[in-house]
Amino acid sequence: MMIPSFEPLTHYAFIDFEASGLGRGSWPIEIGVSRISGSGKVETWASLIMRHATWLPENWSPAAEDVHGILLCELEQAPPAERVIREFKKQVGNRLIVADAPEFDRGWLEKLLAAAG
Repeated sequence: MMIPSFEPLTHYAFIDFEASGLGRGSWPIEIGVSRISGSGKVETWASLIMRHATWLPENWSPAAEDVHGILLCELEQAPPAERVIREFKKQVGNRLIVADAPEFDRGWLEKLLAAAG
Protein backbone atom coordinates (compact mmCIF):
# COMPACT_ATOMS: atom_id res chain seq x y z
CA MET A 1 0.00 0.00 0.00
CA MET A 2 1.34 3.42 -0.98
CA ILE A 3 1.13 6.24 1.48
CA PRO A 4 0.22 9.49 -0.26
CA SER A 5 2.68 12.33 0.07
CA PHE A 6 1.47 15.71 1.17
CA GLU A 7 2.93 19.12 0.64
CA PRO A 8 4.17 20.90 3.75
CA LEU A 9 1.75 23.43 5.18
CA THR A 10 4.05 26.22 3.99
CA HIS A 11 2.85 25.44 0.44
CA TYR A 12 -0.72 26.60 1.21
CA ALA A 13 -2.47 29.92 1.71
CA PHE A 14 -5.83 29.86 3.43
CA ILE A 15 -8.25 32.57 2.33
CA ASP A 16 -11.52 33.85 3.69
CA PHE A 17 -13.90 36.56 2.55
CA GLU A 18 -16.56 38.67 4.15
CA ALA A 19 -19.14 39.84 1.66
CA SER A 20 -22.07 42.19 1.14
CA GLY A 21 -24.38 39.17 1.33
CA LEU A 22 -24.76 35.62 0.12
CA GLY A 23 -26.94 36.33 -2.91
CA ARG A 24 -25.88 36.08 -6.53
CA GLY A 25 -25.01 39.77 -6.82
CA SER A 26 -23.06 39.96 -3.56
CA TRP A 27 -19.55 41.37 -3.61
CA PRO A 28 -16.42 41.07 -1.46
CA ILE A 29 -15.91 43.57 1.34
CA GLU A 30 -12.94 41.99 3.15
CA ILE A 31 -10.34 39.39 2.30
CA GLY A 32 -8.04 37.58 4.68
CA VAL A 33 -5.05 35.31 4.12
CA SER A 34 -3.31 33.02 6.60
CA ARG A 35 -0.19 31.01 5.88
CA ILE A 36 2.51 29.13 7.74
CA SER A 37 5.99 30.66 7.51
CA GLY A 38 9.15 28.65 7.08
CA SER A 39 9.73 28.97 10.84
CA GLY A 40 6.29 27.50 11.55
CA LYS A 41 4.60 30.74 12.62
CA VAL A 42 1.10 31.60 11.41
CA GLU A 43 1.16 34.84 9.43
CA THR A 44 -2.06 36.68 8.60
CA TRP A 45 -3.06 39.62 6.47
CA ALA A 46 -6.50 41.14 5.88
CA SER A 47 -7.92 44.13 4.09
CA LEU A 48 -11.27 45.77 3.70
CA ILE A 49 -12.22 46.43 0.06
CA MET A 50 -13.75 49.63 -1.28
CA ARG A 51 -16.99 49.02 -3.17
CA HIS A 52 -16.21 49.00 -6.90
CA ALA A 53 -18.48 51.04 -9.18
CA THR A 54 -19.72 47.84 -10.85
CA TRP A 55 -20.83 46.32 -7.52
CA LEU A 56 -24.39 47.36 -6.88
CA PRO A 57 -25.19 48.90 -3.48
CA GLU A 58 -28.61 47.17 -3.63
CA ASN A 59 -26.73 43.92 -2.97
CA TRP A 60 -25.77 45.06 0.54
CA SER A 61 -27.47 42.82 3.09
CA PRO A 62 -28.23 44.14 6.58
CA ALA A 63 -28.38 40.50 7.72
CA ALA A 64 -24.81 39.94 6.46
CA GLU A 65 -23.73 43.17 8.18
CA ASP A 66 -25.10 41.77 11.45
CA VAL A 67 -22.90 38.68 10.98
CA HIS A 68 -19.59 40.32 9.97
CA GLY A 69 -20.05 43.63 11.80
CA ILE A 70 -18.58 45.72 8.99
CA LEU A 71 -20.53 48.87 8.17
CA LEU A 72 -21.00 49.94 4.57
CA CYS A 73 -19.62 53.40 5.39
CA GLU A 74 -16.33 51.80 6.54
CA LEU A 75 -15.69 50.67 2.96
CA GLU A 76 -15.58 54.27 1.71
CA GLN A 77 -12.07 54.64 3.18
CA ALA A 78 -10.92 51.10 2.28
CA PRO A 79 -8.30 50.40 -0.40
CA PRO A 80 -9.61 49.93 -3.95
CA ALA A 81 -9.67 46.49 -5.60
CA GLU A 82 -6.46 47.13 -7.56
CA ARG A 83 -4.42 47.78 -4.41
CA VAL A 84 -6.02 44.89 -2.52
CA ILE A 85 -5.22 42.43 -5.33
CA ARG A 86 -1.60 43.61 -5.57
CA GLU A 87 -1.10 42.95 -1.86
CA PHE A 88 -3.10 39.70 -2.01
CA LYS A 89 -0.75 38.38 -4.71
CA LYS A 90 2.27 39.27 -2.57
CA GLN A 91 0.74 37.50 0.43
CA VAL A 92 -0.18 34.34 -1.47
CA GLY A 93 2.87 34.12 -3.74
CA ASN A 94 2.99 30.74 -5.44
CA ARG A 95 1.11 28.92 -2.68
CA LEU A 96 -1.93 26.75 -3.35
CA ILE A 97 -5.07 28.59 -2.22
CA VAL A 98 -7.41 26.79 0.18
CA ALA A 99 -10.88 28.05 1.17
CA ASP A 100 -13.48 26.74 3.59
CA ALA A 101 -16.36 27.78 1.33
CA PRO A 102 -14.96 27.56 -2.21
CA GLU A 103 -18.35 27.91 -3.89
CA PHE A 104 -18.61 31.43 -2.43
CA ASP A 105 -14.94 32.42 -2.06
CA ARG A 106 -14.14 31.62 -5.68
CA GLY A 107 -16.94 33.89 -6.91
CA TRP A 108 -15.84 36.76 -4.67
CA LEU A 109 -12.20 36.32 -5.69
CA GLU A 110 -13.24 36.36 -9.36
CA LYS A 111 -15.24 39.58 -8.77
CA LEU A 112 -12.27 41.16 -7.01
CA LEU A 113 -9.89 40.16 -9.80
CA ALA A 114 -12.27 41.46 -12.48
CA ALA A 115 -12.66 44.79 -10.66
CA ALA A 116 -8.89 45.10 -10.39
CA GLY A 117 -8.58 44.59 -14.16
